[in-house]
Amino acid sequence: MVRKHGFSAAASFAGLGQMDDLRESPVLVILDLLLQAGARVAYHDPYFPTVKVGPHHDVELICTPLNDLCVYDCMLIATNHSQYDYERIAGEAQLVVDTRNATSGIKSPNIVHC
Repeated sequence: MVRKHGFSAAASFAGLGQMDDLRESPVLVILDLLLQAGARVAYHDPYFPTVKVGPHHDVELICTPLNDLCVYDCMLIATNHSQYDYERIAGEAQLVVDTRNATSGIKSPNIVHC
């Protein structure tokens, strides 16, 4: 998720869906790059109440509730978790960048599939 004025947040974090394993998770790199670029970053993942980001794990993030999605500039879907209501996310978020095809079948102009 990216909050207005440079605030990013990612929905889902684990390297594989439905797991609590951060190994191989590309979102760690993505969030670190966003932080280095000056973005304010938030995330949500049901398996991780906190995560440490950065080359030396010097930034600790706390899981953000999926409320008020319209205040974020972008929602990044990096893992396809079955717990998420992707219809609601697509309906409320300004922009959804879906890297896992979690929103397939949802027709919305604010979804970008990568």
